[in-house]
Parts: sequence; C-alpha cells; structure tokens
Amino acid sequence: MKIINNKSILLSLALSSSLFASTYEYPQLYKDTKIMGMGGANIAVGGQATSLFYNTAGIADIPKEYGWEVDILNMNFTASQNIQDFMDDMDEADDDDQEVIAVTKKYLGKNLNISTTVGIANVAKKFDEYAFSIVPIAGMNLNIKTHNEAANGILETQGLVYSGFALGVSKDMPDQNFLGYDIKQISLGVGLKSLQYKSIYANLSVSELIDDDLSDYFEDKYTKDGSSTVLDLGAKAEVYPDVTAGVSIQNIGSIASEIKTNEIPTTVSLGVAYKHRFNRTYFNQYQVAFDYIDLFQAYSQDNDFIKRTRLGISGNAFDGWGGTLALQAGLYEGHPTYGIDFRATVVKLSYTTYTEEVGAYSGQDKDKRHMFQLSFGW
Repeated sequence: MKIINNKSILLSLALSSSLFASTYEYPQLYKDTKIMGMGGANIAVGGQATSLFYNTAGIADIPKEYGWEVDILNMNFTASQNIQDFMDDMDEADDDDQEVIAVTKKYLGKNLNISTTVGIANVAKKFDEYAFSIVPIAGMNLNIKTHNEAANGILETQGLVYSGFALGVSKDMPDQNFLGYDIKQISLGVGLKSLQYKSIYANLSVSELIDDDLSDYFEDKYTKDGSSTVLDLGAKAEVYPDVTAGVSIQNIGSIASEIKTNEIPTTVSLGVAYKHRFNRTYFNQYQVAFDYIDLFQAYSQDNDFIKRTRLGISGNAFDGWGGTLALQAGLYEGHPTYGIDFRATVVKLSYTTYTEEVGAYSGQDKDKRHMFQLSFGW
C-alpha cells in the first residue's frame, strides 16, 4: 500500500514531528527516557542537560566535576505495542479497498503511536555559579486512530512536525532564611525554545489512502506551517535537608496553537524531591520525586487530577569503573512505569515502558508504549 510502503506521510513526517490524533493526550515537546522511567517527575530533580524541558533551574544540578557534557548524537524512539502489527497489516493490504477497511476495523478504537526525537551536539556545563544547556532537536510523536468507514474518513492522524533548539541558563543564588527556615541551594533558570513546524490534522478516506499521489496531496491539504519562540522560567531550592522543591513555567506564549489539539500551552507545574547519596559503589544514591503539572489546567482536553500527577523513584544499582547502571520506577498519569539506564564511557543506552492516558481521565483509554534511547557523547 502506497502510504505505508513509501512512508511518505506517516513515517517521513514522523521523523520530525509531534502528532496527537483523536486523543486527550497532553502534547509534550520532549520526553526523556530516564525521566519517564521514574514517572515523568523531574521538576525538583534536575541534574542533566534535558532537564531544561522540565525545569530550567534543574540544569544547576549538573555535577560540576562532570565538566563539559556533550552528546554528539542522541536518538530517542517510542512506539505503542500495536504499531508494528498495524504497519505490517497495512503493507499487506496492498491497495485493496476491502483489505484496507478490514485492517482499520481490526484496530478500531486502539491508539497507535510512534515518535522519535533526535538531538545533535547537545552541550551542557556547570560553572561555579552558572550552568547552561543547549539542545538542538528535531522530533516526532504520531498518533493514529481508525474508525468505521464514514464520510469523515477511516484513518485519523493529527500532529506537529518540528525542528529547532532549546536553550537554558541557570544561576545559583545565596541562601535565604524565610520565617526561621533556612532555604539553601537556590537556583533560578530561564530558557528559550525556537521551533519551525508543520501542524497536521487529517481524517483519511479509503480512496485517499490508496492514492498514488497521497504524499503531495496530504501535505497540501492537511498540514499548516508555523513557528514559535517561547520562554521558560524555573526555580528550585533545598527547603529541608535532602528535600528540594521546584516550580516551572514552560512554553510562555504556547507552541502550535493553529490546531487546538496540537497546542503545547503555557503551563505552571510544581515538584518536590528527596535525594540521598552513599559513599559506596553499589546502590550509592536514590531519589524520590513527585510532580503536579499544569496547575491552572491550560490543557483544555480535561480537568483530571490524576492525569496531571507524576511520581517516581530512581537509583544507581552500580556506579563504578565500568559505568553506571540506574533503575527507575514510577506512576505516570496513574499508570506504572519502569526503566533502566546504562552509561559507559561514550555510550548511553536506556529503555522505559510507560502508559499514556489518551482518555479524558486516568484509566479510561490506556496506550502502553516502549521507549528506547541511544546516545554517544561524554
């Protein structure tokens, strides 16, 4: 079948997009594999270059002794459990109307997701008082849903194709005393994201799906070009020994507002974390974190409390001469997550499984996904 064989729109666009089809999923520009392993909670954790996508103040926690952190290539791939079977079945349909309809009925009501992000030459460093991170990225998150054959189409897709960069800078501030409480390790952060994108929404009929010219037709009819430059603000501090609290304002100005279901709005989110380290090789540190995102319900898809919660734990099972092996677990939108992250010299390999809630409330319409990340750097 032409649309699947040449991957013209569903996959080539997918290599640089973010799509949200017929769901109540909260659009998000970037999901880090390790962070998603611990339930997506990072607002009060930080400590890595990609923390700027959660809280720009978090890059202040990049260890100074690491020196320059550089990822020459950082590749992240996510897919629903059913996506490969769906693509194979559509290939086998081979331009036959009835076979195409049969495939769409087989996956009726199932959310099908495939996404990628690619970062090239990510750079981060912690200085005495300042830290910075810059992440040039292109990304994709494609959702597909099938429907019974009708006038409005049988295959629904929706989304955003983007490329650009994210930049964050943080500064350490002097300790403060507030109402008799010592507030330490205060950091403030500011960030900027600049993106070019295609916003996409389509309900494709059988005749469109088997059209030899679908690629050009799809782009002309169902995509809108756009650009966004947005501001991020963040703060975090140790409010009690080993306990950190944070606040993050992301995407001030919003991204991709042309199509409401694709919009990544301005959100205010809160987080708290407990971190502890031990002086040993095995199980030498762990952290527990809780986030509540979108405090003022800028995501208009629903008003569900559980969908906005993130809870997780992460710890190093091993941290020595051979590398670092970290394990994560958590609850994301009320559903369990599990992850494993291995780093050795110039290679990082991560895997996470989590469930995205594409319904209007936690537990209504679950979409189990698998994430893989491979990066090269130091």
